[in-house]
Amino acid sequence: MNAPKLIRGRVHRKRTESTETIHRLLKHVRARGIDWVPEPISFDEQEEVISYIEGEVPHDMPPWIWSREVLADAARAMRSWHDAARDFDIGGASWSFSTGTEPETICHNDFAPYNCVFSGKRFAGLIDFDLCAPGSRLWDMSYTAYRFVPVMPESPLDEGEEFSPFSREETIKRVELFLEAYAGGSRELSYS
Repeated sequence: MNAPKLIRGRVHRKRTESTETIHRLLKHVRARGIDWVPEPISFDEQEEVISYIEGEVPHDMPPWIWSREVLADAARAMRSWHDAARDFDIGGASWSFSTGTEPETICHNDFAPYNCVFSGKRFAGLIDFDLCAPGSRLWDMSYTAYRFVPVMPESPLDEGEEFSPFSREETIKRVELFLEAYAGGSRELSYS
């Protein structure tokens, strides 16, 4: 089994070296109120089974993905994830990735639009936990800002390279919005 399969409302995926740890992690954060991640159902030697989160996972970056509301939602969700995961017991854990940073929490390490589920063009869930590992909040926030702000050049430097739809000035404002929303501030939608 290479690609995940949806069977009777449950996602069946190939087991990895970190599956058991990720199932413990998902149970941990769900017990702390994070209900927008899949519920771990079961795993065996070949596959894992998790619940399916209904909604849209954008891969083509539709224009609505760049809304300030989506950016603020992502920052707030990341903060909630970090807070819920910070006391996860890493004893005996097996990870498929290493951040190389001081562990403050469990980082998702790929908190990007293509790993988020949206409903009505608003954040509804997070998926794909294969790269989760202990690390610093700043490490995880940096990658998420890279993808959601996005922190990229204003125009492609080479053919096929990703670039931001925003000017440098707007990108700076969007970084500020991201940080403010992560910090729990109320300014997230107030500037123009």
